Amino acid sequence: MSGFFSELLRVHLVFALGAASTFWVAACARKGGPFHRAAGRWFSLLIYAAAITGGAIAVAQLVSPSFVRPPEPGAPTETALAAARLTRQTMWLVLYVLVIIVAPVQHGLAAIAAGPEPFRMRSWQHALLSLLAIAGSLLILPAAVSWQQWTYLIVSPIGFVVGLRDLTYAGRRQASPRDWQREHLTSLLTAGITLHTVFLVFGLSRTLHLTLDGWSALAPWTLPALIGLPVVVWLRARWKGEVFRR
Repeated sequence: MSGFFSELLRVHLVFALGAASTFWVAACARKGGPFHRAAGRWFSLLIYAAAITGGAIAVAQLVSPSFVRPPEPGAPTETALAAARLTRQTMWLVLYVLVIIVAPVQHGLAAIAAGPEPFRMRSWQHALLSLLAIAGSLLILPAAVSWQQWTYLIVSPIGFVVGLRDLTYAGRRQASPRDWQREHLTSLLTAGITLHTVFLVFGLSRTLHLTLDGWSALAPWTLPALIGLPVVVWLRARWKGEVFRR
């Protein structure tokens, strides 16, 4: 990777690691307290910063892959073409994943701000992110089949579910404290699950250069969801409300 983009990647990783750290700080802090709110604000800012830097790298590699990552001298043409094709596929996945992380973060914070009036969440940012999530889900599904990237199918439904849920909730006229607090909780935990999935997938393959075969290859894609989704269901079932202060 060229010098500028190599440094930008490091900045992106710092933002992403910071977001993962503050996610756990906010998750463990007393809900609605000043420490929780401060950690939540930092989490959202770091997520947005990671999305901007990661998106810039992905777009640059789609527009001019040789500029971002010059081909190795003497590499066979077929090898170079295969590497470029894999990079393009990966970068489209990256852009999709960034959307399905940012959308629930924005929605979760907006749910708290809107409180009992979910219709106040309606904005061009909210609508754009929700529609991008849905569109990305509908596009990545046939693309994954065409590319024979079967693991991409695991994350392909997320955008549709996230976008549709967000638009549906923002279409409501009223919500009880239990409703908007659970909406906040669900959205932020969804973003956290996806964020940790990305860390496992890209951390193992691109940072540690580990290649998993057979059923073990599914572990990084599914482990955060297998742990996180039951937690979301359990928390939503026991949520009593009247904890957060807007």
